[in-house]
Amino acid sequence: MAATELTLTAEREPGHVVKPYVWLALYFVGLIVLWPLARNLWYLPAGLRLGVMWVAPRRLWLRLMLAEWLALLGLSLWHGYDPGQIDLWISLLLPWPCYALAVYVLRPMQHDLGLSAPLVMARLLAAALLGALLLAPWLARFHPLSEARGDLVAGSFEFMLGDLIGVLMLAPAMVLLTRRGIASDAQRAALSDIALYLMPILLGAAVLTYIAPQMAPIGFMLSFGPLIYLAFRHGCSGAALALPIVGIMLEIGHRLGLELAVPAIQLALVAISIGTLMLGAAISALRESHWLLAQRNRELLHKNETLHDLAGELRAMAQQLTRLQEQGQRELAAELHDELGQSITAVATRVALAERSCHESATRHMLHALREQVRTLHDSLHRALRQLRPLVLDNYGLRRALAEGPLRELAEDAGLDYRSRFHGDVDSLDEDTTTAIYRVCQEAVTNCVRHARARLFILDLTVQRVHDGRWLWVELELADDGDGDTEPGKAPANSGLGLAGIRSRVLALGGDYRYEPGPGGTRHHVLIHRPATDKPPQRAA
Repeated sequence: MAATELTLTAEREPGHVVKPYVWLALYFVGLIVLWPLARNLWYLPAGLRLGVMWVAPRRLWLRLMLAEWLALLGLSLWHGYDPGQIDLWISLLLPWPCYALAVYVLRPMQHDLGLSAPLVMARLLAAALLGALLLAPWLARFHPLSEARGDLVAGSFEFMLGDLIGVLMLAPAMVLLTRRGIASDAQRAALSDIALYLMPILLGAAVLTYIAPQMAPIGFMLSFGPLIYLAFRHGCSGAALALPIVGIMLEIGHRLGLELAVPAIQLALVAISIGTLMLGAAISALRESHWLLAQRNRELLHKNETLHDLAGELRAMAQQLTRLQEQGQRELAAELHDELGQSITAVATRVALAERSCHESATRHMLHALREQVRTLHDSLHRALRQLRPLVLDNYGLRRALAEGPLRELAEDAGLDYRSRFHGDVDSLDEDTTTAIYRVCQEAVTNCVRHARARLFILDLTVQRVHDGRWLWVELELADDGDGDTEPGKAPANSGLGLAGIRSRVLALGGDYRYEPGPGGTRHHVLIHRPATDKPPQRAA
């Protein structure tokens, strides 16, 4: 039921389009049916009038006013009222303009007339009170059946309560049914609970009143509890549909001879009706907000899932690009080694032979200088090949490549104290992770040598098996004692694209990277959580 109520209130359906002649016919017939039920306790035609004004377009108001005047005039003549009395004409002609003014001032836009919003319900009740206040003094003074013409204040109060109770009993239910219809799930659920909870208590109150007539007010008060419960459970639907049921029971009690038109009962009925309607509207608005919030959360969850999928696709694409880059570098290194390396070796050999066979000192000096240039070129090619793809990584694995390979040579050539520590099975990492770890260390050592002016470089790599050995937790700490002088998380100005490359490699593997420079040195912290590619070791029985 709650989901149905929320769906209906959130959609704010504008109601069905009703033909003008249908409005006129229904209003005319409704006045004829409700006019005989007018009591001192209530005046139901006032509720019908306000309800029709609230939901009908303003362009129909003139025709509806003429229909009301015609219906009330016919009923007055039918019951023997003198058409020559000015009091009769004032009583017939003034109600519609008074309520029309109140509704014109307080009714919201045509597309927002639903009662599930507390502000709209408050506007409806305020229009009822304003219309009753405007009309009550005229009725107390000129109504043919007025018994308090000498006391205008008491008569106005009596007529105001009668109109107000009539509006409370009828207008909210009319607006609700016009907007949503009686066949909606919310209305059916509310009517079901009304029959289950409210009707038995009203019947019990009727039996109590029949046994002890002096207990009629107490029996009447017993219906207040179910009204609050229905408003809390069904929102504005429960409140608006329950009040007419209470009114019907009061009409039955009146026909059985009970005297209910006392100010205390009227005031109590007005107070509990207003409280029930406002509570129902607040509950409906609260449920609507919860429904909208849940809908927004579902949308955000869907968008988060979409972003997660896109992030996964981007990571897969980044890994693929990294593989292609490494493969290209590997092929380029092999091509340079096979072609250019052999050519440089051949040139160096021929220069050396020419130098040995030459007897002129000037020529031997030139050949010696050329041989040194060729050696320098060979060393440069060797360093480039190590940068492209170190053979030690492919031949001996990650641990030995980091502990004894080109990175140590680069650091020691620059006068760095290079220290490496390893924990766990480092060589069990997959190729993507192995390459990423090596490239991160390579970039960190290169930056340290070029920019940090450090004396010490520490590499600490830990690989742990978690989740029963099915996943590998990789933690890499790189630190130096150089003069890191940038803000935490911000790359130095002269680092180029190196740190961005580190970050992209780590993020491509779904890891986390932190760069922390400071006055005591620079820290690189890498965390990667990867599935193990080999079977976990079996535990001893």
